[in-house]
Amino acid sequence: MAYIQGDPNAGVNPNIMGGAYDNNQNCLATTTFYFADSATNQFGTINDRTATGSSNTVEGRLQTVVALFDQKGLVNIIPNPGFDIATFPRLGNLNVGRLVTDSELTTVFTVQID
Repeated sequence: MAYIQGDPNAGVNPNIMGGAYDNNQNCLATTTFYFADSATNQFGTINDRTATGSSNTVEGRLQTVVALFDQKGLVNIIPNPGFDIATFPRLGNLNVGRLVTDSELTTVFTVQID
């Protein structure tokens, strides 16, 4: 696994500590894999897509999405965080991620990254 060329973290050895898929409902055709990287303290995704539009986790081409901040500042992603994404069909398939790291809970609203 490696960050794609041109990514702000290209050349950095990733340390993916937690990952989850959005759109985790039977009726939804595509899913996107998101992860927390303790090497960069950032949130990322898989860059490539399969023919059906879902994340191509086999290729392992990573893309930085964003650094996570809370009211205290930059979220410190430590080894062994907890991370999951829940999809809420009654809210228009809203995806809400929860990351627990360094004894802190961070909520992440995900949208598909193209």
